[in-house]
Amino acid sequence: MSKRWLSLGLALMLALTVIVTGAVAETGVENAKQSVVRILAEYYVGDTYVSSSLGTGFAVGNPGQPVRYIVTNQHVVDPVINVKLSETDTETVQIKATAQYYVLYDNVTNRLAANLLYMADGDEPDLAVLALNTPTTERIPIRLRPFEKLQNEAVYTIGFPDSSDLMKTPSAYQQLNSQIADLSVNNGIVSRVIPAAQSRVASELVQSNADINHGNSGGPMVDASGRVVGINTYGLTLDENNNIVAGNFFAVSVNELVKVLDREHIPYSTAGEGLSIWWIVAIVLALAIVGVGAMILLQTRKGASGARKPGAKGSGRTLVGADGKRYPVGRKLVIGRDAKRCGLVLPKDTAGVSAVHCTLRFDGTRVTVTDEKSTYGTYINDIRLTPGRPTGFHRGQTLSLGSKKNAFTLHS
Repeated sequence: MSKRWLSLGLALMLALTVIVTGAVAETGVENAKQSVVRILAEYYVGDTYVSSSLGTGFAVGNPGQPVRYIVTNQHVVDPVINVKLSETDTETVQIKATAQYYVLYDNVTNRLAANLLYMADGDEPDLAVLALNTPTTERIPIRLRPFEKLQNEAVYTIGFPDSSDLMKTPSAYQQLNSQIADLSVNNGIVSRVIPAAQSRVASELVQSNADINHGNSGGPMVDASGRVVGINTYGLTLDENNNIVAGNFFAVSVNELVKVLDREHIPYSTAGEGLSIWWIVAIVLALAIVGVGAMILLQTRKGASGARKPGAKGSGRTLVGADGKRYPVGRKLVIGRDAKRCGLVLPKDTAGVSAVHCTLRFDGTRVTVTDEKSTYGTYINDIRLTPGRPTGFHRGQTLSLGSKKNAFTLHS
């Protein structure tokens, strides 16, 4: 009987893992698509329109706030273009044109004007950042995933490739439909990461076999949780001997982008703000294992006199602020400025308090406090807590977030 239940439980665990992994990956990519836009650059010499370029971009910024900043490739927005100086010329020359930039989230007639805030120079990584003249809620900021290692992972490239648009009728193509439903998504596996020191373009690159084409440039390469690991930039289809090369596509590493955003003081959110797919899969597996163990135990126990009675629950705990307001701790209480993730929400302009600052947990006997890697620290009676390490918090002690202006006392 136990073997039969064990086999059934193992099959259930495998099925749950496959289902949850697929569902989370699909959800992650769908969430990432909510950040992606088409980029249109129009180039003028004097007042005369001469050409345009198209690419993809994605929004970065603080979660829950209107979007202002759009990341793309430098070569999508570079105003240095090739033109013929006269109709009789047979060759082109390079000139620096006047550029007008637009972000399309609907179609060519419904677009937002933008300014070029940053563009790579010389041998810098092929990156650029546009700043919208009017922030929008039509898209949401995407999460970034800076990494130390990235090997053999599933990735997805998102964008507006020309190869897809060219299959439309000329009138449909001219509309440049750029809604989320118009995005193309391709999947593949990370082949390797090329360090900047070994790269011909002086940039850390993520190589994969996830297809990109003209028009994909500047769009995000995301992992299964929808977090950016690269910016789609290069595709190699022919080698130096004109032999066809398959599955060699390259993205500028998100690590290069983070350097730019930090240097330019542009806000962004990272992978640490939320559960990754593997944490979710691990939780499901753990629950499945517990369930299998319970089934086996129920089948093998005979003659048991009954379950033990649970121990008595301890009394509740309450935080009391300097203004006298009381906040029940419950089993778990997260404190910070982010209303979506915190149970005790402080005003957004509260100095010294991070979006998710610290977490209190009560097991019925003991309260612990964990600093969630806050910028200005969490203190118990003036002693700064080690980030990520639960610390005991006793009745009568004072908890301070960043400074004593944000203080709470633990009561019964």
